[in-house]
Amino acid sequence: MWPKASWGPALVLGGLLPHAAQSQRTERCLACVPEPVRDEVAVGFDLGPSYGASAAYFHNGSSVDLAKVPASFEYQELMMSAVEAAPIPRHHNDRGIRRCTQWVIGLLQRLGFHSAPPDPSEAATFLVDLISKLKEESEAALGQPITRVSVTAPWLRKWQDEYPDIHPINEALLLAGLTPFSMDPEEPVYITETQAVLAANGHQLCEPFGSYRYGGQDKKEKESQGVFIVSYTEDTIYTGIESAECFYNKPKASSIRGNISRGELLPAEETLSLQPYSDIREAIFDRVMQEFSWYHEQNPDSDPTGIIVLAGEGGDHPLFQYTMWGMAWGGRIANAFTKAAEEKVEDWTGYEQFKVVQSANATFAAARGAAMWSRLRLEAGHYCVAAECGRGRPKPFSPLDGIGEESCAPTSGFSVDDEDVWIDI
Repeated sequence: MWPKASWGPALVLGGLLPHAAQSQRTERCLACVPEPVRDEVAVGFDLGPSYGASAAYFHNGSSVDLAKVPASFEYQELMMSAVEAAPIPRHHNDRGIRRCTQWVIGLLQRLGFHSAPPDPSEAATFLVDLISKLKEESEAALGQPITRVSVTAPWLRKWQDEYPDIHPINEALLLAGLTPFSMDPEEPVYITETQAVLAANGHQLCEPFGSYRYGGQDKKEKESQGVFIVSYTEDTIYTGIESAECFYNKPKASSIRGNISRGELLPAEETLSLQPYSDIREAIFDRVMQEFSWYHEQNPDSDPTGIIVLAGEGGDHPLFQYTMWGMAWGGRIANAFTKAAEEKVEDWTGYEQFKVVQSANATFAAARGAAMWSRLRLEAGHYCVAAECGRGRPKPFSPLDGIGEESCAPTSGFSVDDEDVWIDI
């Protein structure tokens, strides 16, 4: 049982640590994006384990949290199954029939015939209820209609090989009156919650920004790190691990897995008795250790360090924040990997090798990352180069740069690592 005095450092850390994961600011260049594209609001939906959230990202770099919708019990059961069930094989008979039906209906529609769409999958019927409510509340918050969104969700193992045209998420978007950004099988249907939260905090932003396309970014020559996420909500806890790479890339199946649990999780913030939480704390630590160990077994050449991402409603809870920072900075996690790390990292210093990414208003962090992805996709193909900007050499414009026309002033929007933005051309 933790002493009551632990709340002091917890509250201090809760107030200060969100700034520790931020990167230094840089200057931005002007945009040559057409006004209609510039004016369109980029929206992201987070289909979380037990609730949905939405956020908007604007051309000037500002963002706003829009809506939060609790999910039904049936939806939560669906997400648990999709995270933990075995993948549906690509040669599955039902999948082939559904794809053929979609193709025939699409052909008839292009020829001018009206044909009813096929019955949606059972999964899509559970998803569409939450998506429709998110759409309705988000439109009310924005005061304008929404036509397309980008989506983030926990890694859905069951549908990892699903074709975009019959993926339950795309089915549900269409049923809710929304248009998926892309049906290209080379693009992910959604980005994982881990990827979205990292992007919202200025990490794994991909390069070059000046020519957005899936798989088209330069890759840095460095060993990949494992990223462990703990997404804490009122009803569930989702944990997962994957490689740290460009946030809109499809994760490698060999480097990602996840798990969802139910239960009475976080105590209320005013609760002083911490004993009920101690078992949960130990369970989280055990899960962290299992996942990082699995990741390094699957990726023996990977960097032995790691990143821990805090997400969900619990990401704003001082006790949860204090626990996770204590694991990383206090050395519990690092010490468990010291032997492996000493063989690969010179001057190993334990806790310094583990980074914690904590968001301001963590409930909406993943939705903000999805909205950033929407901004990238909206403005793709409209970038220009400023002849004079920043440090006096040409730079490509990024929609993430957060500055409109005729300006090279420092942005007040989100910040990213210097090396992640400026690219010689």
